[in-house]
Amino acid sequence: MPAALEVPEESLIEAMQRIYSAEDEDYTELTILGSDINQIRHMFYYLLTEEVPVQVYYQTETYRGRITQAEGSEASLYVPRFDAGSARRCRIKFEHLSQMYQFEVPILELQGETLRIRIPSFLQAAQKRKHRRIFVDDLFLRFNVLYSPLFGRRGDGQMIESRYPAMVTELRRDFPDLYLLTRILTEEILKVSPDFEFRFYKKGEKLSLRESTLVEEQKTIFIQDSLKLESYFERQTLLGLINYNKEYTRMLKYNSEEEVRAFFEKIRQADTQNFVRNYVCLPLIVFDSVIGHILVYSSILDKGVVSADQAYLLDLLVKMLNYAMSKTAIARTYYTHTLTRVVNISMSGLLFEVQNKVLFDFLTNNDLLKMLIQIRYHMLELKGEIMRFFPTRNGFNIGVNFFDSSPDDFKVLENYIFANGRMAMR
Repeated sequence: MPAALEVPEESLIEAMQRIYSAEDEDYTELTILGSDINQIRHMFYYLLTEEVPVQVYYQTETYRGRITQAEGSEASLYVPRFDAGSARRCRIKFEHLSQMYQFEVPILELQGETLRIRIPSFLQAAQKRKHRRIFVDDLFLRFNVLYSPLFGRRGDGQMIESRYPAMVTELRRDFPDLYLLTRILTEEILKVSPDFEFRFYKKGEKLSLRESTLVEEQKTIFIQDSLKLESYFERQTLLGLINYNKEYTRMLKYNSEEEVRAFFEKIRQADTQNFVRNYVCLPLIVFDSVIGHILVYSSILDKGVVSADQAYLLDLLVKMLNYAMSKTAIARTYYTHTLTRVVNISMSGLLFEVQNKVLFDFLTNNDLLKMLIQIRYHMLELKGEIMRFFPTRNGFNIGVNFFDSSPDDFKVLENYIFANGRMAMR
């Protein structure tokens, strides 16, 4: 008899793929074998039902959103003020059961401020507690944010690092020199146009359409040509710059198109009467509030105009100035004075509390911190990354993981934890 043919044993996963004809598909949509899909789906249902905020990192921007639908292997993510680009992947970050999770997910569909994403099949990054923590009621810290490249390390980020090293150096300082940063920015503005203005808003003053749009959207307004009416409201995707398209769309809900166009025609005529050919209006922002603007415009009497590339460069530089102003506000308060109470601490990190929601929102988007803690006669200088955050009855708690300090500081911290741990056991 001929020898029996040896047939290789078929793995269970391969059998499932064959049965469902899913060789070219993600078979975890049909089964949880070999994946973490069941656990991750439960996380997304929790985010949905509890309306837990989710951080969304897309290209060079950071947003806060929430899950509005989770079904099967897909979920809908609502992200206010989302500005869609060419990328079709984003990174999401959220806290679940005292652990911080991060996932990179594909974007299946974009509909304005709603993203349709695929629920990941495998755990990608999760932070777990490894060291003993102690609760303290007499420990306070001073802190400031640490600079990390605002626009990434490639593309725009690489260009900024190489062309403007003096600005980057200032952003790394605990107290950036705002005068120097403003002078550098002014020199760059003069290369674009001699016509510009700095303006800070007064409390309670009436704002124009341009100023109210800046306050609402917190993005740079760029009008390409005041001689063309469509430049004011026609939807544009110029490097994240905006015009008055949102206001135009809103007005169309309550007025005829002729009335809306007539409204913007008056604005256009006012600009041309002031000899404005085109302009870029850049918001000055501290934390999440627009406090003023920088208007750079070209005159009809001049030959040159403000180009889209020049407007985009100024937008990047103003974002650096905005970051410096926010960092200075933190440094003058929370880094100069010991105002922040530590809830608990361990060798790997600590939990502290803040009452200011504006500060809390800023820290969730700028998650690298420098912290100073006084323990007896020792001043500990620790650097850490925010890994979790959640609201409490008294404010907000923020969890930080240490990633850098001197060996002597860690020795002092270890002795402190050991001594206080023994006292708690008595």
